[in-house]
This record gives sequence, structure tokens and C-alpha cells, in this order.
Amino acid sequence: MEIKKFKVFTHIIKMIGIETSNTSFYEKIISSIGSIIGIYCSYIITSSALTDPHSHILFTSLGATAVLIFVTPHSALSQPWNIVCGHIFSAVVGYLALLYIPDVILASSLAVGGAIVIMYLTRSIHPPGAATALFIILSGQEHSFNFALIFEVLSFNLVVILISGVIFNNLFYWRRYPAYFYFHSFHSENKSNNLSHEDFSAALIHLDSYIDVSSEELALIFDLALDNAAQNINKSKIPVNKNCFYSNGALGKNWSVREVRDIDDKKVTYQTVVGNTPSVSKNCSIKEFQNWARLEVMAKNNTWVKKGVLLNRAGCEST
Repeated sequence: MEIKKFKVFTHIIKMIGIETSNTSFYEKIISSIGSIIGIYCSYIITSSALTDPHSHILFTSLGATAVLIFVTPHSALSQPWNIVCGHIFSAVVGYLALLYIPDVILASSLAVGGAIVIMYLTRSIHPPGAATALFIILSGQEHSFNFALIFEVLSFNLVVILISGVIFNNLFYWRRYPAYFYFHSFHSENKSNNLSHEDFSAALIHLDSYIDVSSEELALIFDLALDNAAQNINKSKIPVNKNCFYSNGALGKNWSVREVRDIDDKKVTYQTVVGNTPSVSKNCSIKEFQNWARLEVMAKNNTWVKKGVLLNRAGCEST
């Protein structure tokens, strides 16, 4: 019964989208500091550069932009084109809706929907852009609206936070921004795969849904995975030790990790700690366990990695 409850709980966690964080605490602090600097600079510089008394304004949607720039600098949603055009085009759509649609509810709805269409067509998907369109509608209902001033403030906000993002992220070599510089700095050791850039692009097209990853990023992840797999090849049976963790090296729902609780000359007592079939305790022969186990693993940053291999901040292996 306990195992069944655990499986249900695991499926619920996955269904609602809770993922384990593979970033270190240090990386989380860096992201937070970057966001603080970006927002602070955007407000101070914008209000200092613009003389209009109403220019002391910061678009609330810029907070979401800061999250993307400083938390996910390599995301397809965080790139300069997406940030600038996503906000600007959405602001224009919001302004047009404000001018020609008197009903605020309908105007708000159409502004957000129209912003999404424009961002899709211009390849500038940036979720905070839709918030900018909504801001234009709602602020225009309450105050005398000066679109020229709003556009000027928005432009200053975007330029400053982008420059802040470029300077801050590039202080750390694993956060190079824009993402182009990050992905083109890698040279995979694995040259044997026959997959091309076009193959990954075709796969993304086949999904027919917006995926927050570029074909370059997919290719890099795949190459690094192949490099790691090449080092994992071990034709001899691995030794099995008590209180150690082992993985079958499978992918997706077939992947599992077992902890060896006890071992003697004939059998192994283990518990499945990760996988679709968690167990309290099971036994099998040493030979059977070795046939199942592909590599010894250890917990690292809330994930599992091959024992003896540490991942540096650039995502490469070091022993």
C-alpha cells in the first residue's frame, strides 16, 4: 500500500510540473543579485535620463523579463530580439486596442491575444510582452495617456536591463549572454553521431508546439550526453558494494536507481530509490544485479551523476 501511495504521489508531482532543480545555491544567489541590479539600474537610469515628471516609472512586466534574463539567460525566450521586439510589438498592439476598442474587458483580452499572434509571427515570443500590452490598456483607462512618453520609458527600461544582463551574465563564463556566445564556445569531443542541425529543427517542427529551447541548445545537450555516455562504457561487470547507489542507465520512465542495503556471497538486498517501481526491499543474485547495473552513481545538486565525475559550471565533466 505504501509503495502504491508513493507511486501516486510521484505521478502527481510530475503531472503538476514540479521539477528538481539542478542548479547550485550559488547559482540561485547569482540570479537573484543580477535581477536586483537589473531592476535598480533600469529605474535609476530611466528616471535620471528622462526629464518628464511622469518618467519615474518602471514597467511591472520588466520584473518577469528580469527573471528570464538572469535566471534563464540561455532560454530562447530571454534573447535580445525576443525581449525588445516582444515588448515593443505588444505595446503597439495594446495601444491600438486602447484607441479603437472602448470596452476595457474586450480590449484587454484582444490586446493579449493580439500580442501573442504578433510575437509568434515575428519570432519574438516573450511572455512579459503580453503583460506590457495589458499594462497599456489598464493604465490608459485611469490616466490621460501619452503613448510617446510610455514608449520612451519602455525603450529606456529595455535597453538598460539588456545592457545590465549582458555585462552581469558575462562576468561568469557559464552564463554567457546572449546565448549565441555560450553555445558556440563548446566543442564536443563526440564526432560520431549522424544527427545534424536540420534533424533537430525538423523534430521541433514535428512537435508543432512552442518549445523553450533552440535547435542549437538541443544539439549541445545531445553532444554532451554522448560524451558522457562514451565515458560510461564499461564492458566488465562493475563491483557491487554495500550502501552504494547504482543506475541501469535507461532513459525516461525506464530509468531507475537502486541502493544496495546488504550483500553477501550469493545475493544482494536492495531498494529502488528512483523509478516507477519503488520498493521497500528486494533480493536478487549478485550476477543478476550486475547484469542490471550499468554504472555506480551519486547524488549531486538534486540529481544523479556517475560516481567520480563532477560537473563544472560550464556543464563539462571533470574527474
